[in-house]
Amino acid sequence: MSDGLYGLDVVIGARTKQTSVIGDSGITDWDSHSAYSAGDRVRYWGNWYKATRDISSSIWGNDTPDKSDAWTVIPPNQVVGMFDIATQQRQMNGVKPVTLGIARAMLKYGQAVIAHAIVAADLTGLPGGTARKNCQAHLQWHEDTLSKQTGDLNSTIYASGDDLKKWVMQAFIEENAVEEGAAYLDDAWNKMWSEIADGLAKIPAQIAKAAAPIVNAAKYTYWIAIGTAVVVLGIVATGVGLGVKHRIAGR
Repeated sequence: MSDGLYGLDVVIGARTKQTSVIGDSGITDWDSHSAYSAGDRVRYWGNWYKATRDISSSIWGNDTPDKSDAWTVIPPNQVVGMFDIATQQRQMNGVKPVTLGIARAMLKYGQAVIAHAIVAADLTGLPGGTARKNCQAHLQWHEDTLSKQTGDLNSTIYASGDDLKKWVMQAFIEENAVEEGAAYLDDAWNKMWSEIADGLAKIPAQIAKAAAPIVNAAKYTYWIAIGTAVVVLGIVATGVGLGVKHRIAGR
């Protein structure tokens, strides 16, 4: 089954082994004690491997993928669709500022991806529907909010930009959880990022420059807070020490 949401040629294909997608690529790191099925993919020391046969769990630990005939290395040019959540999250975090134009581009792809995830999950009977619907509802809120926004697309800042980035990223995470390894996911991200980059390039210099002090001020406040906490702890520790010394001297 395929559709063409916003120009994306997306295909609902076979799922591979389900693993955690939070903080990494959606494919688990190899574990010496775990059982694997033929076709499962893992990462070990920066390389990707595919199981050539079923592997039983072992209390003593199995041989590493680079030394076992149960695994075959996947050449880098064949690693498609292995969506790197950690890298993409850092990339998303760096989008500042979020103009109306950038926000609409993000929303377009976020909604397409979560809609596809919902359809794919329904076809295969996967759990987690509540989380996917919740993500879709948040993106719908942003669609409603953005529809009421006026102003130049390249210079008007979207006030809820950070929240939008959060839920667009969550849409990609949800889809990666449903169909990890789907080649179209990278394509969707790259197309979205191309529009984001185009939007960032169109931001007037004075607005882009004005966004930098906000970020720096936040970092400055953070370190001030830490410094203050250290000073307070030092004062408390000194007071406790003096109190103990006074009590001992008074005996």
